[in-house]
Amino acid sequence: MFENAKAIYIKNKRGLTNFQSGYKCSFRAEPGKRYVLNITGASLYSVYLNGGFIFYGPARAPHGYVRYDELELDVKDGMNTLCVELAGYNCPCFYIPDIKPFLMAEIFEEEESVAYTGRDFSGVSLDSLRRRNVYRYSFQRAFTEVWRLDNSDPITNWKSRDTAYEPVCEHVIDEEIIAREWPMPRFETDLSAKVIRCGRFLPKKDMDFCAKRFISSLSESIIGFLPQQIPDKLMEETYGVYFCDGLGSMEKDRYTMYEFRTVNTGFINTAVKALEDSEIYLVFGERMDESNMYGGIYSGASGDDTINIVKYKLKKSAEPYMLMTFECYTFKYIVILVREGRINVESVSLTEYSYPDNDQTQFKCDDTVLQSIFDAARNTYRQNVLDTFMDCPGRERGGWLCDSYFTGRASMIFSGNAEAEGIFLKNFARAKYFPGIPEGMLPHNYPGEDRGFIPQWALWYILEVYEYILRSGDDCHIFKNIVCGILSFFSDYETKDGLLGKTPGWNFIEWSLANEIAAQADISFPTNMLYAKALECAGELFNDTEFSARARKIRRIVTDTAFDGVRFADGAVLTDAGTALCSEVSEACQYYAAYFDFAPREDRRFDRFYDVLLNVCGTKRKETRIMPEMAYPSLFIGLTLRLCVLEKLGENDRLLSEIKEIYGPMAAKTGTLWELESETGGSLCHGYSSIAAWFIVQALNKRKER
Repeated sequence: MFENAKAIYIKNKRGLTNFQSGYKCSFRAEPGKRYVLNITGASLYSVYLNGGFIFYGPARAPHGYVRYDELELDVKDGMNTLCVELAGYNCPCFYIPDIKPFLMAEIFEEEESVAYTGRDFSGVSLDSLRRRNVYRYSFQRAFTEVWRLDNSDPITNWKSRDTAYEPVCEHVIDEEIIAREWPMPRFETDLSAKVIRCGRFLPKKDMDFCAKRFISSLSESIIGFLPQQIPDKLMEETYGVYFCDGLGSMEKDRYTMYEFRTVNTGFINTAVKALEDSEIYLVFGERMDESNMYGGIYSGASGDDTINIVKYKLKKSAEPYMLMTFECYTFKYIVILVREGRINVESVSLTEYSYPDNDQTQFKCDDTVLQSIFDAARNTYRQNVLDTFMDCPGRERGGWLCDSYFTGRASMIFSGNAEAEGIFLKNFARAKYFPGIPEGMLPHNYPGEDRGFIPQWALWYILEVYEYILRSGDDCHIFKNIVCGILSFFSDYETKDGLLGKTPGWNFIEWSLANEIAAQADISFPTNMLYAKALECAGELFNDTEFSARARKIRRIVTDTAFDGVRFADGAVLTDAGTALCSEVSEACQYYAAYFDFAPREDRRFDRFYDVLLNVCGTKRKETRIMPEMAYPSLFIGLTLRLCVLEKLGENDRLLSEIKEIYGPMAAKTGTLWELESETGGSLCHGYSSIAAWFIVQALNKRKER
């Protein structure tokens, strides 16, 4: 791991928010010898060898730990230069733990330490290149990128020439260093960008951008800079009308739009020659929206999602700037906008930052729509399984529970095993602490620094642990303490009948009226269905008859109380006279009931229930307006649970048909699978939707067995 390396950082800078620094080491390589770099740090780092990008990290770790990377270096004979560019964010976000920034690195020659931080790495402050006082990128992630490369200061080219170095200080880090465990990321280049539009830009400044919660509502949990502290007004400078006139000149207030083959995630590369001193903006997004002022790209700048804008100030130069964003982004479209000066764009590409393909996964299907969905699921999985199970790789990059339950099934298809899922689940069991989370409860998003919890998501964790043990054959006792801790937490919120009453935190059933019912009711029946299943899983895992008995009791009470012969009620209010059912009913609740075995198919009492569930409910009910009194479901997670129910019931033809109906348009439009059934909201690359591939394989295999 490390023999001599010390944790270092630029002197007097470790407490700054959004500070960019660089570290440089030169070493001599002998012909025929093997050279390895061991490296860790915080918040994030890019590694360059002899001017070329080679790595980005570190992999995320549970609280109390940091992961290190071991990189074999493709050295040249003689002197080599290793540079590390490091962002120290010092702000809580959904993406990464909030760890005090540092760098720790050591180079080995045939297992002998030859260079290390604390002796051989010089430090450079890069805050004159990347501005500190900028907008946050999103509520969930850290900061946007504004780069000033328009001066002759040697720091501009610090990777390739000597510059003014600054003193670094050694630090003792509290975190324990552990191995990466995750497979090495994929850094392949996507060259599919093509020009689809160019024209003239007319600025427009009549919109209040400061209303965004991550700009105006700063706090201890949302750390950033106020508008009056920010000199570079990214949104104001790029908001306006993008006229398409087909003229490709790139000068003041001109733009060119590029389209990639699919939505993808990685670092934006642009080779740009500055014919004059210039100011350019990269505006990017996942979707086209012709009503949006950002050249038809939904950049998030007019919503409450993201600020998909990178700014560069460039000095006139005979050689092209080889620009590469420090952060990774998710997009299909890019606009390059010139606000000042004149440039030539020589190339646009993306360096992928994704999970490596599993060459063992082969799937060929004569049905071209199913094939396209499977391929889109693979693309979605790769972008969302990197060093945790993410919800989306752009807006948040968060490791959300519940989402992960569905991604876990896809992992068996695309990873070929359950190892990635095991690392994700063990992060929770391994963590030394969870900031701001009550004892026994789990953070809903991990290992980010969200500091919130959804009680239902901890129950989904138990369900996923159960399925993971079945998939992997791993030792279930690794998870016994954490599972029992969760169930102990919930026991404090049981009514005298053993049902869960009002639980703290953000109670979440799915993105529909079901959430409102759960928030208002004293008893949420979908939550109790989930609770019963979690108790049942824990009982089986640990041979605990008490857990199993509690699950059976909840099943009996919920069925007797909530089922009216056709549907299950979503909730109930406790009154002096007894239990009064809520009048509102959601379709999602019916899927919870069917999936968690509250309505056994063989029991004739539920014949009418299944008739409605199979032949009335589903994607077309909204169009036909049948039973409008029952709240329509969302893809997350009601419709996804519907597909789980169809698979469970062996309704294979219906399952394949509905998969094509839901996911086919997504695959055709973006080559990825989405958060919601419509592209107008949510991300267009959402990890849990990669379960579509698992559904396809299950259904086709069962059809063959018939």
